[in-house]
Amino acid sequence: MRCAQVLLALVILGAWQWLGSSSEVQALTVSTPVDVLKWIGEWMAGEEGHGWDDLAVTMQEAALGWVLGVVVGVVLAVILASSKWLQLFGAPFVSILNALPKIALAPLFILIFGASLESKVYFVAAGIFFITFYNVFGGIRSIDPLLVRNARVLGASRLWLAREVYTPAIVGWLMTSLRLTSAWALTAAVVAEYLGAVEGMGYVVGAGQQNSQVEQVLGGVLVVAVVALVIDRILVLIEGHFARWRKS
Repeated sequence: MRCAQVLLALVILGAWQWLGSSSEVQALTVSTPVDVLKWIGEWMAGEEGHGWDDLAVTMQEAALGWVLGVVVGVVLAVILASSKWLQLFGAPFVSILNALPKIALAPLFILIFGASLESKVYFVAAGIFFITFYNVFGGIRSIDPLLVRNARVLGASRLWLAREVYTPAIVGWLMTSLRLTSAWALTAAVVAEYLGAVEGMGYVVGAGQQNSQVEQVLGGVLVVAVVALVIDRILVLIEGHFARWRKS
């Protein structure tokens, strides 16, 4: 499997190198892996843009928005799942908000809060909230009510139900939502920076586009993609740990 994956990656990189080297027009359009890697090396050395500071800014915005969206999503999911009346009352409002195009909201956040850290964080949180909310809400509703009633008949307290029934059910769905939202958080932060910022990976990509530097655009995107992959692998390990805990 690993050999096949490496072989596929080499084929793609080889085709990309051949295409980018075939003519000057193609070089200006798609660049080449060699040029992109050269730009990444210069960026890491601080010769392009703000270097690692740009990545740190994007990571800060994504992390703060990620935490805010997850916390609000979990809290609201638990509150609505605790009452049938609240579910019926809040369902249309949640559906309407979820139907709003999240990417189109970025200019609105920038207009309200300016090109500041807050605007990026709130924009990231706005998209993450719904993914987390629906995953956790679905996890709570998937619990068989008969099992809960039987546990209560046997004398189970609210604390015991929260620890032994609801928490294991939520953890699985929450870990799934964390993996989904980690990539969205970085993407949303980059999009917000692209639309209005003076630092961050989105600014790097936007500056590369304005200056017609394809290797800078692709290099910035590749850096973000690698970071997202590393975060996803870390979450996979954490998810595996909790999966063993749930089975035990």
